[in-house]
Amino acid sequence: MTSLIGARAMAITCLVALPPRPKRPTINTSRAGYQVGDVIYCDQNFLISVSQERDEYKARLSQMSEGGSLVFVLGLWTLVEIARARNPVMMAQLAAVADALQPGWFPERRWLQHYEVAEQFFRYVNVPYSRPNVIRTLAEVAAELVHRPAPVGQRYSVVDVASAIRSNMAPIQAGFDENRRARELLAEEWKREWVKTRGDLLLRTYVEKLLPTKTPAGVQIDKGTKRSFLDQITIDLFPSIAVEHAMFEDSLRRGAKQRIQSFLDRQHAIVALPYVQSLVSDDAALIQAAKRVAANLSFPTARIIKKQEFDSMLRRV
Repeated sequence: MTSLIGARAMAITCLVALPPRPKRPTINTSRAGYQVGDVIYCDQNFLISVSQERDEYKARLSQMSEGGSLVFVLGLWTLVEIARARNPVMMAQLAAVADALQPGWFPERRWLQHYEVAEQFFRYVNVPYSRPNVIRTLAEVAAELVHRPAPVGQRYSVVDVASAIRSNMAPIQAGFDENRRARELLAEEWKREWVKTRGDLLLRTYVEKLLPTKTPAGVQIDKGTKRSFLDQITIDLFPSIAVEHAMFEDSLRRGAKQRIQSFLDRQHAIVALPYVQSLVSDDAALIQAAKRVAANLSFPTARIIKKQEFDSMLRRV
């Protein structure tokens, strides 16, 4: 797995200026406390904070997760952050916290976008389709990342996968550097308005690459049907694509530099905002960017809170 993680994990393309989105109200975040079964996305900052808590606190989170009171979810890029810890001891501590939460896992954002496009396409052509659960096991998302079948019955721990990534970090850094250079070029085009005037074409081209080639029954999909589908799409049909575009534009408007931490923050927001009840983080930059973006999306999004707010609501569960 280590030989392929870097190349696949960094297969990231910047999605640039797409058609404007109609503004509608976002999800109501005013309700007090959590409800049974709420899905909570946690970033690296949350894991670090939990690692410094007393054993009783950690045990309660584990019990709530095991009992289904709360569903914790992490993402593949959380694994990269864990692997990038200052030293192996800290990596092991964070991995232990993550394992104790018994989390579900979001796939890499490109896989999530494949699911979204397939779901909308098969709905359009009125073909029965069961979208894969967006919350997966660690073994499943690791297998998807390296294009290998998930071993039946084999369990992976967070420390196993994080250790594999840590031992092969060079391809991830190289991929990030390539992504940063591509983003700089796209930013120049964005300033010149070229990409803004071709938003429909850019969305169409991007989605076309994600379209399925066959129906669930194995029937080949013809070009005319694909073309008909692409003629009527809007970005709001694909939540994670919409978030990715909005995060990209937000960073350009603010003149933000592409750093590896801001890159990782965007990966969290892309997969989490459309699919969880709460995103918990003490990262000020991530919180502010996610709130700015969520305010202009046309679909319900996660409430974005700090760990202190999470703890306060936790007491009312």
